[in-house]
Amino acid sequence: MNNKQAAMAAKDSYLVIGGCGFLGRHIVEQLLARGEQAVAVFDLVQRHHDKNVRFFTGDICNPNDLSDALQKVFLLSCLSTLWAEIV
Repeated sequence: MNNKQAAMAAKDSYLVIGGCGFLGRHIVEQLLARGEQAVAVFDLVQRHHDKNVRFFTGDICNPNDLSDALQKVFLLSCLSTLWAEIV
């Protein structure tokens, strides 16, 4: 594996749907504890505030809400990967 592939493999992005609930919050905490940088939460209400987690409000039953969050997470992931290659 070359450096470019290693950088891309290390830049996983996570969108935890229901990340403010009991199980979801534990998943978010575990991702952060293992050093993940790109963690986002999608939920109806923001119950937790963490500067290391991006939050998206929406209803999973509304395809537009979920699509919007997925597109933003994907865009942020692409931008961070490009930035890692530049620097």
